[in-house]
Parts: sequence; structure tokens; C-alpha cells
Amino acid sequence: MSHLPERSNITLSNTSVSTNYSFDATNKVVTIKDSDYSFPVTITNLKTGDVIFNINGTNAGDIKGSVVYLSFNTTSMNNDDQLVIVYVRSVMDDSIILNNILNELSIQTEILKSIASM
Repeated sequence: MSHLPERSNITLSNTSVSTNYSFDATNKVVTIKDSDYSFPVTITNLKTGDVIFNINGTNAGDIKGSVVYLSFNTTSMNNDDQLVIVYVRSVMDDSIILNNILNELSIQTEILKSIASM
């Protein structure tokens, strides 16, 4: 999964939770249908509590566009099990970009203050 950004680039401000997906438990496939989808971070089955995909590499699988081929064995699950899919958005609006810049400036200001007080 070298085409994915490092985890440090994944923030709450550029992620979303999908409710628009299909799950084929028998074939271990999740298709994410959100228009702003870029790539998944985690996929959890709420019924079983299993994390069936995790970007860290644990239960990673293979990603081809909006289709996630799971390495986790989901064959005992049901297609209608509710999933929680956290994904990175491909499009960020100006307010999110501005918020990210302001957060970064705040962090840098605190770092400079701590250096100055040494």
C-alpha cells in the first residue's frame, strides 16, 4: 500500500464515515460509494466488533479504487451487517484547508514559545 499517504497525514479534519457502501461478506469485498472517497483508514463490523480492515497493515487487504478486497475472513458474516468505514476524503473544502493551516500555525507558535523560554 505504498500509494497511500503516511498515517501522520491522516487527521480528523480530512476523514469521513461512510454510510454509502456495499458489503459482500462471502467474497470479502467492501465497495465504498461516497463521491469524496479517497482511501479507507479502518473498517469495523459493528455486529461482531471485528476490525476487518486497518491501514496499519493489520487486516489490511488490497485496495483497487473504491473496492476493498479484505484479507480478514468475513465469510461467516452477513452482507447486511452494519459497517463503520472511516475513509480519507479526496476533496477538502476551503474551510477545512484553512482550519488545517490555523492548527499548524498554532502548533508552530507553541513550539517557538517553548524554544524562546529555554
